[in-house]
Amino acid sequence: LADLRDGLLQEWRDINCQPFWAMREILDIDGLQFFTDIVHVWVDEAPFSPLLDLAVRDWSRTSKKLAREVKDIDDLRIELLIRSFRAMGYPE
Repeated sequence: LADLRDGLLQEWRDINCQPFWAMREILDIDGLQFFTDIVHVWVDEAPFSPLLDLAVRDWSRTSKKLAREVKDIDDLRIELLIRSFRAMGYPE
């Protein structure tokens, strides 16, 4: 059972988190394009899986360690959105 859980979490990290971690590395951004790229990760569902994301979020309610990891990716997603709006000229 532990192997199954570990595999599911790795799948979530690979397809639902990695696209956002990769965006974090982009230094020179066009705000509107960056925002569009963020949204397309969710909307296109390629590779992002909303069902897997919801399942992991539900699971994180019973695991403090996983809850921290979900919060970390949420913080990153918010950070990316803030960067896109700042690059478009919006104030803090």
